[in-house]
Amino acid sequence: MVIGIDFDGTLVQGDKALAGARDACYAIREAGHKILIFSCNRTAWIKRVLETNDIPYDYIWDGDKPVCDLYVDDRNIEFKGNWEETTKRVLEGRSQWSTETH
Repeated sequence: MVIGIDFDGTLVQGDKALAGARDACYAIREAGHKILIFSCNRTAWIKRVLETNDIPYDYIWDGDKPVCDLYVDDRNIEFKGNWEETTKRVLEGRSQWSTETH
């Protein structure tokens, strides 16, 4: 699956990774999924912050909201500040609107 992850307030705050974000991205990729980062920020800034914080990713999207299988943001798989719980929901393929797995 392609997992879309919002950049601001989900992965990082400013230029610092949020607790658990790096490990979550590694776990998602190790499970065979692709990570697409989306944001309204400039791509160069996003790349620099991701690389500085050693956060793995596959794509950076700089247009309208991308088409993904699941989103980690404030709506689909809502990020509530806990990457351990969020990663569990991603790997189970559960959005907040569905009780079935993908």
